[in-house]
Amino acid sequence: MVGKRSVHWLQIRSYIFARHNIGQSAKTIFSEICNVYGHNEVSYSTVTRLISKFKAGKEQFEDLKRTGRPKTATTESKIQIIKELIEKDARLTVRELALMSGISSARVHFILRKVLLVNKKCARWIPHLLTKEQKQERVKKAKQLLKLYPNFN
Repeated sequence: MVGKRSVHWLQIRSYIFARHNIGQSAKTIFSEICNVYGHNEVSYSTVTRLISKFKAGKEQFEDLKRTGRPKTATTESKIQIIKELIEKDARLTVRELALMSGISSARVHFILRKVLLVNKKCARWIPHLLTKEQKQERVKKAKQLLKLYPNFN
């Protein structure tokens, strides 16, 4: 199991702790876990690492809070800024939006594509889903175009 946390991680840690306390070896504990959960749930090195932590006195099963900078770029206010900018000028590029808003280009692109759900079409940011008014406007324009070409029907 490389790079992926088991869905049973808390149960497995508790099991390792309990079996270690009654004197079971790491190999025995690992084979028992593999019998119950399968071979892809935990590695042997993880079992030995947890046992060494338990020997050192750490009896906490859940992970501690991680330090680091909180995510601040995708806040409601920043999303609103990007939304207002593309409503004013839909031809702005991601780089220009990033410079104008003070957010990184990657976050601006994320906000545009995943939050605001817009695509860049013909040098404009177009919503994925059209509103009822936009659909009616499209029908109106299509009818006007059909009137220009009467022999097209």
